[in-house]
Amino acid sequence: MTLLTLTPTQLPRTGSSAPLNLTTLIAAGTLGSNSGVTWANTGREFLVIAVASGGSTCSIPIGTTIEGQAVAPLTPTLTASATNVIGPFPTDETLNGVMTVNFGTAANVTVALVQYVGVI
Repeated sequence: MTLLTLTPTQLPRTGSSAPLNLTTLIAAGTLGSNSGVTWANTGREFLVIAVASGGSTCSIPIGTTIEGQAVAPLTPTLTASATNVIGPFPTDETLNGVMTVNFGTAANVTVALVQYVGVI
């Protein structure tokens, strides 16, 4: 399983640099031969996922254990033929500060990673 490493685009504050063009970001976010994405998680990122009409599944591995036992991955439902947003992601979902999201049918998915830079 290979993962595409993403760098977040900061969500601009209202002003001359706003608005953020998600259409352009998503169009550039093809996964190629990768089955998922990964990034350094600060807790301020959210993933914008455009899913084609064929659909895809999504799986988020959990980096924390409970009393030494692995926790099952989260599996948010992605809507086909739509743009979906997941996140922000708490630190207990990361492994050593790195967030991972896997896709069942990566060819049907394009993504953009956006980072909120204000106070949450």
